[in-house]
Amino acid sequence: MSLLIATCSWAQKVWNNPYSFCDKKDCHLKAKEVEFKKDETIVHMSVKNYPGGMICFPNYCALKDQDGKKYAIKSAVPTRSDEDSCYVGQWVSIPESGIGTYSLHFEPLPETTERFHFIESFDPNGFLVWNIHEPKQATTTELFNSNWRDAQTGDWVLSLFNDNAVYNNSVCKYDEKSDKKVVLNNGKEKTTIVIGKEKDGKRQFTINGKKITLECLGSTMPAYPTDDNTAFNPELTNGEAVIVGWIKDFPTAISDQKPGISVCIKNIITGKDTYVTNATFDDAGQFTLKVKLNGTQGVTFNEVVRDRNIFAAQMVLQPGKQYYMMHDWKNGTCLFMGDDARLQNELQAFPCAYENMYVADYNIKVKSYEQTVALLDNYVTKNPTLSKRYRDFITEYTRYEAAENIIRSQDEIGAAKAADKFTTPNPSLPLSLTSTLSNYITMKSNLTLSQVRQQYRATPELFYSFEKKGMIKFSDSDHELMKKWQLYEEKNKEMRNCKTRQEMMAIYEEMDKIISQAELRAFQERADIKKVYKEWAPNKDKLYCHIIDSLFTDQLTRDYCRTLAVGNELAYRKMLSESSTIILNGITNNFFKQQIDELKNYYAEQLRLSEEAVKNVIAPSSNVEGLTDGKAIIEKMIEPYKGKIVYMDVWGTWCQPCVQAIKASPKMKEAVKDYDVVYLYFAISSEDAAWKSSIAELGLTKPNYVHYNLPRKQQDAVTEYLKVDGVPFYVLFDKNGNMEKYDRGHVGNIEGFKQKIADLSKR
Repeated sequence: MSLLIATCSWAQKVWNNPYSFCDKKDCHLKAKEVEFKKDETIVHMSVKNYPGGMICFPNYCALKDQDGKKYAIKSAVPTRSDEDSCYVGQWVSIPESGIGTYSLHFEPLPETTERFHFIESFDPNGFLVWNIHEPKQATTTELFNSNWRDAQTGDWVLSLFNDNAVYNNSVCKYDEKSDKKVVLNNGKEKTTIVIGKEKDGKRQFTINGKKITLECLGSTMPAYPTDDNTAFNPELTNGEAVIVGWIKDFPTAISDQKPGISVCIKNIITGKDTYVTNATFDDAGQFTLKVKLNGTQGVTFNEVVRDRNIFAAQMVLQPGKQYYMMHDWKNGTCLFMGDDARLQNELQAFPCAYENMYVADYNIKVKSYEQTVALLDNYVTKNPTLSKRYRDFITEYTRYEAAENIIRSQDEIGAAKAADKFTTPNPSLPLSLTSTLSNYITMKSNLTLSQVRQQYRATPELFYSFEKKGMIKFSDSDHELMKKWQLYEEKNKEMRNCKTRQEMMAIYEEMDKIISQAELRAFQERADIKKVYKEWAPNKDKLYCHIIDSLFTDQLTRDYCRTLAVGNELAYRKMLSESSTIILNGITNNFFKQQIDELKNYYAEQLRLSEEAVKNVIAPSSNVEGLTDGKAIIEKMIEPYKGKIVYMDVWGTWCQPCVQAIKASPKMKEAVKDYDVVYLYFAISSEDAAWKSSIAELGLTKPNYVHYNLPRKQQDAVTEYLKVDGVPFYVLFDKNGNMEKYDRGHVGNIEGFKQKIADLSKR
């Protein structure tokens, strides 16, 4: 007996395949197993990234438990034969499979730990893997910590907690509470529930006099007990869905902020991700969020702290529907009731569309598609009642993601084999259903256009041929320039063999010494050069229409491809060019034409309403007229702001990272409102109308903002002087005009930015 007791006292707790959420976009981390030992806690971590990618677990990594206490990392020594070698604080390459597995050893967590978080650093923005906890099976040991579903239909009906309950799409207080009877009050009506005894995980409840048998739920919703062959409505129509929900027991120990709510939805007209953040909260802690739709659409629901996702759930929304959800951080449950609840619950319980999406290597992602299909088949075999809509959504989502990655890989054999499977949308499903369809259509048409346009690319050889045919006459200096251009092109080809960024940057420097971008662009944009090239090359929009018609056989897909092209131009330029009417005129679908008209009118109205405010913050080009030296141009631009700190943002209206950084910057700017900072936005390669419209749309019209959009030669002079290696690009000037380059990632580091501005103000 004593031996048995001793053995039991040394028994360790193990969580197999615990729940966790990763917020890192460039690679995916997942806790595969957690061992709680007396002298350490081992987290067996899986990391998905592109083959040859790098991963590092810094020496300041830690675990953070539900009480906010941190447990430092000790080592990363493999404990199993299938695990990869790794050293704390050192970068290692991801295996060729794209998946690395590592043993991370930490100071021992208490045996009583219910959940913890893996963090990269002690900075609140450093969270990587959230809410790691053991999945719970259905249990009724705690009546007032339980979720219940209808034993016949499988729908979630009721949740009972110590202080609140959930019933009929709302959080309720108790007017009366015992283990035999409760009276619920949602502020509008009362509900009396008589509770029967538990037997085999089921109880008979009498709700307002009506008897119903409910069964207890664990962390996830089991498969529904009945078939559901309901089909999606394929109609495209404008409407609004409403999500009402409750975030229960959010662990304040991990953050001093309450989570915000957002829904990421793909705009089917522009093909761009849109984030809906209009959530409102009531006294009970429930939120309401309204989402505009163009038909039945798959979306991602996010809980956000400090602009980082801490939880995500996939949903499919329909116009005119209302969805109720509860995310319980303590128990790890995410449950839905109300409209279309079954589909939402199945997407949480069987997330096979997203099992393999984080591997960045395209060939591996194609294999991952096959694995996902096999996983879906396995789910359906084990759970034959999975709904038709669930199966259709997963199939549609994964096949287009696979198609996109086949096209990206430019594997001609693979693309040819995939063509019959992936080119034609299912006519019984709405085009708006998955975000992956628009990604695939855009990728396929643009890649094909790019390949075709290579035949018409401006090269020195092309212009030599023009001269040979008597189409143009070049001077001796022109010939000298084209010789340098040929050397430039040869160096450019060498870039394909570069294995490191250092090698690439070295070639860039050599190319700049041969001929500058400004000199090359000036030659190509010369009136006689442009004239002869335009007469020879086909109209790009007519060419694009021809490509669309050759790629897609059905008219609806052709219409959608044209719509995405026009909508994308509107999203970036805020207006349509005259040539784009060729593409627009080819659209026959009335819904798409209406949406394009509404978007065009929206941008025009935005510009009209804010015209005066925009005018007040635009600096006239005459301020730097006649200047050709980049250093002189910058000095002239900042001259009026001597004695102030100048924050210079080199950006473009077409640059999505630039726009996203601007959208994320208000909190950062608010943190330094007590300092005298001028925000100078220097646009490059941005058309005037799109530039002004973007200033209005992004709200960049405050008195301490100033905007420049100089002629191309002056833009080139400034970017060459600053050595701009990509946008967004940031520069800070102190009160005396001294300049220093600033980190691109500063927007999310509010405290770091505040400290930097404080330091500059002391100079």
